[in-house]
Amino acid sequence: MPVLRVRSLNDPACETILNKFKPDFVVTALDHLLARRIINAVPIVLNVHYGVLPEIKGWNATEWSLLVAGRLSVSLHRVVWPVDCGEIYLTRAVEVLPSDDFASLREKCQSVALQLYIEFFLDPETCIRGALAGSAGKTYYVMNRQLKQQVINLIRVGRFSSGEAQRPSRSEKSAGEERIGRDD
Repeated sequence: MPVLRVRSLNDPACETILNKFKPDFVVTALDHLLARRIINAVPIVLNVHYGVLPEIKGWNATEWSLLVAGRLSVSLHRVVWPVDCGEIYLTRAVEVLPSDDFASLREKCQSVALQLYIEFFLDPETCIRGALAGSAGKTYYVMNRQLKQQVINLIRVGRFSSGEAQRPSRSEKSAGEERIGRDD
């Protein structure tokens, strides 16, 4: 298979290549946004989201999912505008253990993502027919280090290891904040 390089995925040269090649699917692993014209150049652009969709969209989705939704999942979804609002083809829960940190959770998410891609490409038509509608929701941005430490503290005390979707209580959030203050 030929390899073609472009300066940026949003470069007009990328759009030209996609229009010439005409793939059925494009698989992404990105940390930046694709231009609408690039998304529109192919029938379906796929992405995995390391957070709870449709509730948690945007950056640091792993951290925000734990803090806001009280659980973690990985979803394979269609890339559209607005960000993270496309159809959701497959979703799997990710177990969170007291021994986990963000690096180990991302490794778990990567493993689940691979499983989702394999499942999708074994029978894409069924996944597309069974997709959940994407929806607008809250978009989260980069989480500051103190909130990240609060999430780690909640992980350490086993808050997310029950397997149930629960939000951290106000007292648990406060306890996390107090621990942050003592450690700084």
